[in-house]
Amino acid sequence: MQSPAAAPQKPPPLIIGVEGIAPKPIELTPAAVPVINWRMVGALPPFQMFVHELAPCPPGCDSQEWAIDYALRFTGQRGDDVLMGEYSAWHEAKGYWSNETPLGVLKD
Repeated sequence: MQSPAAAPQKPPPLIIGVEGIAPKPIELTPAAVPVINWRMVGALPPFQMFVHELAPCPPGCDSQEWAIDYALRFTGQRGDDVLMGEYSAWHEAKGYWSNETPLGVLKD
């Protein structure tokens, strides 16, 4: 038998591991809550005319659904205020509906 002092020393153990890119949690930005009811606005003929001048409705499509879809896509990218501002300016410039607001409410 060998004495404990004469026993060969073992090297420290090797530790092997795999390290990659640490996962980053996905943070989804919630969709902004629409301030304006674009479904109601999209039902208004003046708004449908406004949308048709910007992006003509394809043949066979319902102009009301086209206007609503356009409004929802546009406001998702640029915001409610931008589209309502452009529509209000267009509505005023046309002058066809001088007794109505852009939202179809009669003026006093």
